[in-house]
Amino acid sequence: MRVPSIRLCTDGVQLQGSLMTTVSDDVKRATGVQKRPSSNSWHWGIKAPSDLKHLYASQWAHRCSLETADLREANTKAAGLRAEWMKLLKVASLPPRD
Repeated sequence: MRVPSIRLCTDGVQLQGSLMTTVSDDVKRATGVQKRPSSNSWHWGIKAPSDLKHLYASQWAHRCSLETADLREANTKAAGLRAEWMKLLKVASLPPRD
C-alpha cells in the first residue's frame, strides 16, 4: 500500500497524495490535464483569461507537472489546482474598488 504524501507544485500549492494506484481505460482526463510525449508524468495547465493575458508571458496562466503517472491521482491534484486558480483569476478580474 502506498502512503499518502504531500507534493509541492511549482507555484507553491500543496496537494494531498492519493492512495489510488491503478487506472482503468474508462478514466477521462480532468480539465487541463495533459501528458507530454517526453514524460510519463501528467501535467496540468490553465490558460490566462483574455482580460488578463497582458499579465502573462504566454497564453498560460500556469503550467506544472502533477508528478504522477496515475491518471486518477492526476485528476485529483488537477481539481485542487483548478479550484485554487479559478478563485485567483476571479479576484484578479474584478474591477478595482473605490
